[in-house]
Parts: sequence; C-alpha cells; structure tokens
Amino acid sequence: MKLLKVIVVLLLAVSANGQEILPPSLDSAIQFGSNRSIGPQLASLRRKAERGDSKAQLLVGAAYQFGLGTDPDYKKASNWYRKAADAGLPEAQEKMGLMYLTGSGVERNYDLALRWLLRAASQGDAAAQVNLSFMYSHGVGVPESSVEAFRWMSKAAGRGLPPADSTLADMYEGGLGVERSFEKALSYYRKAARAHYGPAENGLGVMYFCGEGVRQDFRESAYWYRRATADQSTVAEVNLALAYEHGFGVSKNSAEALRLYQDAAADGSAVAQNRLALPFESDVDHIVRNSGSVTVASYNLESRIRNPEVKCAPYIK
Repeated sequence: MKLLKVIVVLLLAVSANGQEILPPSLDSAIQFGSNRSIGPQLASLRRKAERGDSKAQLLVGAAYQFGLGTDPDYKKASNWYRKAADAGLPEAQEKMGLMYLTGSGVERNYDLALRWLLRAASQGDAAAQVNLSFMYSHGVGVPESSVEAFRWMSKAAGRGLPPADSTLADMYEGGLGVERSFEKALSYYRKAARAHYGPAENGLGVMYFCGEGVRQDFRESAYWYRRATADQSTVAEVNLALAYEHGFGVSKNSAEALRLYQDAAADGSAVAQNRLALPFESDVDHIVRNSGSVTVASYNLESRIRNPEVKCAPYIK
C-alpha cells in the first residue's frame, strides 16, 4: 500500500489585526491526495510496523496524523514517522520535517525541520522540496531567499503535484527568484489547472484579466475564475464577484456579486469582508481604465502583485 496523501505547507496564517505573520501550522497546510484504505487495515499495518517494517511505520504514522481508523494523535504520528525516517524512508523524513516545522506532536524546531527536509529533498521527495521552498520564501527558520525558494520549487514542479506547479507559475509571473516569464507562468498554471487545482485556475484568470502573456480577455478571465471557484478557490470567488460587480467579461449583476462576496466572506476572506463593509454601488471611484490596462483599487488591501511597475492588480492571488 502506498501513502498517497501529501501535505504541502504553502500558506502562512496572519493574526486578526493583519500585522503579524503567525508560525506555520497544519491548519495552514494544503492537503493534496488521500488514502482511505489505511483505516480498515490499521491493525495489520501496526503489527508490521512493530516488527520494523518502515513502510508500515509510515502508514501507521499517517493513520494517526489524518485520523484514519483511529483518532488523530500528532504525538503518536510523529513517533511512528521518526522510526521510518531513521530507517531512511524519504517520505517519513519529509513528514518529520513537517511535524517540526508546524510543531505538531513535537516541539517546534526549525533547525530539525530543515535537517529532515533536506534529507528527504536530497532523495527527490517533492513534498520536502516544496516545504523547503516555503521556508526560504517566507524566511521561516532560514534567511529569506527568493532564489533558494525558486530553486527548490523548480525541483518539485512537473512531477504531478499541482501546488508545486502553481506556485512555480506564481514565481515566474512575479519574477520571484527568477527572471519573469509570462510564457512559463502560463505553462505551469495550465499544467496545474488540468488537475482542477483552484489557485492555478485563478492564476490563469488573473493573467487573462491583465493581459499577461496573452491577449487581455475579460470573458476568458471570468471563465477561469468560475472554474477556480467551483474548485474551492475563495480568492477566485472574490475575483469572480469583482467581475460581476463591474461587468468584466460577464453581464453586470450586483445580486450575483453580492452572493459571491458573502460566500467568500463566510469562508474567511478578509477581502470580501472588507468589500461588504463599503457601499455596494460605489464602483466608479474604484475602477480606472488607462491605455487598455485596468487598475483596480483593491479597497486599500494588499495587491496580489509585488512588483510596483505592474499596474494591473485585481485583488490578491
């Protein structure tokens, strides 16, 4: 039996006042894939694990981490992962790095997280490579370095892990750690979008909205926002609401825009919550069209693009 569930930490939690970046946790992780067959076989897997079978130890650890056939218990998960990691299993080494990175079942320790993740990544474990990229991108336990973040993410991309492909596309689009390339960004977004990965579909929507590497096309942008919303992207839901509010690629529909903002707000989107706090028909002051480009004043919220020379900034990504 192969463990198919992968945990990829790509998000940092932000404090309620929006000022403080909180340490990473499993709550801020992206979970990709699943393996429900572990639960029914937990008893036999545990017997194999107790006899020293490292793959069974990995699976028992996963059972405790994800609550498959048992109650979730991060401490027991980390104990089983450690046994498999000590035996040299890269998937377990990545899990140990993740546990130390997030302080799950063990005391948070970035030095040990880095050590375990490097061991796994050097053996080609894509999830470890993504987590190393996360650490360098945000300066968690290591000096912040967009170059190192790109280097590790580029190793993980193209291997069937949509979050890696989508994040590498973000880097190419924004020129983060690498020379900007809209062509490569589009390629990696499309690769992740084929797996119905919402953030990548939203990324395509943004590129069509801004005309980055493609002819500006609000209708195509709205199509991708709609697909991403169906694939559980709250950010895309806000962007789709923006489209309906102002008629970008769709017929202007204030009722549909309001519904989408409310849904996104209920899912925790601060952007949607802040938009709902404003008068809803005051769109004139927020839209500026200039030389074919579109600048959206994001209601004093963070732009999705970190490069100030890029004028098109529809909310966040």
